[in-house]
Order: sequence, then C-alpha cells, then structure tokens
Amino acid sequence: MVKYAFNSLRNKWVSSLLFIVAVVSILTVSTISIHSLQDVQAQVSDDIKKHARGSYDILVRPKGSQTKVEKKLGLVEENYLGVGSGGITLDTWKEILAMDDIEIAAPVASLGYFTGFSYTVEFPFPESSSLFSARFSTSDGIHEYSLSDTMESYFLEQEGYYDGFDSIRMYKTAMGGVSGETPKYLIPQTYHLMVGIDSEQEKKLTGIDFSEVKRDLELTEKSEMSFARDAPIIKVLYLKDPNIPIKLHVTKTELLWDTMDTLAIKKRFHLSPEDMLDFIIDGEKDSRDFLETLTETERLSQTTYEFDLSPYLSTFDS
Repeated sequence: MVKYAFNSLRNKWVSSLLFIVAVVSILTVSTISIHSLQDVQAQVSDDIKKHARGSYDILVRPKGSQTKVEKKLGLVEENYLGVGSGGITLDTWKEILAMDDIEIAAPVASLGYFTGFSYTVEFPFPESSSLFSARFSTSDGIHEYSLSDTMESYFLEQEGYYDGFDSIRMYKTAMGGVSGETPKYLIPQTYHLMVGIDSEQEKKLTGIDFSEVKRDLELTEKSEMSFARDAPIIKVLYLKDPNIPIKLHVTKTELLWDTMDTLAIKKRFHLSPEDMLDFIIDGEKDSRDFLETLTETERLSQTTYEFDLSPYLSTFDS
C-alpha cells in the first residue's frame, strides 16, 4: 500500500505538489484569519467598554439596598424600580445637585402600581354547537407565561332560545354570565408602575419635554374634574404606545349536538325549555352527570386561534 502511494506520488508529482501547496496555504490562511478575528473581537469588546454609556453614570441609593441579583451579577437593571424599599432624602438630592462635577441629578421615586383599564374580548356565536377553550398568556420577550387557567364554555344549539344557543361556562368569571350571551373573556388585570420625577432634570437626562405637567387646566378639563372640588389635582403622563404583552389563545371545537339534544338534556334534568343550562350546575350529582354527557359528546372539527392583544391595550381608557 505504501509502495503504491509512493509510485503514485512519483508519477503524478506535479499534481501532488500543487495539492501540498494548497493544503499548506489553507492552513496558513486559516491560522491568520482566526487570529485576526480574535483581534477584532477583542477590539470591539474594548471599544464597548470604553465608549458605551447608559442612561446614567452613577446611581445613588441608600446603603444596603442591593438585591441578591445585583450582588451576584454586579448589574442594576435600568428601569427596575419595583424592587427594594427606601430612598435618599430631598436634602441629599439637593446636595448632589449642587456639586460642581454633577451635570445632571435626576431623581426618581417609585409611587407604586395602578391598575390598568379593564377590557373584554367578545366573539360572535358559533355556527353550530361548540366548545370554546381559552386562556391568556404574557411574555417577557423570551419566555411565555400563562396568565389564566384554561376556560371552557359550551354553546349548545336550541332553536328559538335567544340567538339560537344556550350556554354553560365551566369557570368562574368576575363578569358573571347568563344564557344568551356571546363568548366573551375578561382580560386579566394589568398593573403599571407610577413614578415621580423632577421635570427639569429629567428633561436634561432624556430630552423629553415635561412642560405639559405644569400647564394650567383648560375650562373643559376643569369641568371634567369638578367632582374633585377643592382637592389638589396631580397630573399623570403616560405612554401612548405602551407594550402590554398579552395574548389570547382560543380553541373552538364543533360538537355533534343539535336542538333536540339540548331539549333532551333539559328534560332529563327536569328543566323546561326556557330554563338555563346553568341551573343543572346547582346540583353536585346532576352537575357530574351533565359534564360526563358533554365530555362524551363526539368532537368534530377543531380550530385554534391566537390573538395578540397588545396593540389594543392601554394604561388608561383613551
């Protein structure tokens, strides 16, 4: 085998020489390229460390206010004001502001959270008897988290009954619910951080004009706030395009069920055609039997929807 390789190399020495030169060239260029990439990476990292600048240079907080995450990583999230307690005094802030080397001293105080405006999502009646399964979720940009348990509701055909359906919800809702209502879901309550700032210093830091906060109320605005009487009115600025990441996931399953089935189940549980199916849930045994009947009902087609509600949500009703 070795002799054959030697003879082949001797007979085709030109091709072999070119092959050896090519291999040596590739190895040489690869080594130089890898070294160059390492130099570029080191230069980029060095430039970022030297020239990168956050929203502030020094964060002043009370002694002992570091969180476990900050102690472990040595980093503070820029907009994370909801953790920790206490703060510096106004006198301390004024003392910092008066220092010659301080360009901007922008204080911020976490005032707490207020609840966002409540919304509901409503769907039209299905074309035929159906089971709706819905849940809400949120996201931190990387992972998705469930905001609710799965909410199941049955809409069963009954000709002549409201819009042609009687319904029964298998979950509790703050909205309540009666027969004849379309499928609807109350979006989970949202909470929004409110902070206090010094408008002049904050403008220097962010470039945002906060003069609207100091503007006198117009006559129409005063009339809208007449209920406050002599109480002081504190203006609040809020984002017009907040990112409130909430999604609604809905699965609609068509059931092999018609008006005769609805009337039969009502008769079985001693209800008149005008009574609501919700009445069956009042009895524990009847409830189990009824749910078992629904569970055993043949499922037909199934359709799943995902709705991004973020563009439609705001902190206030505006």
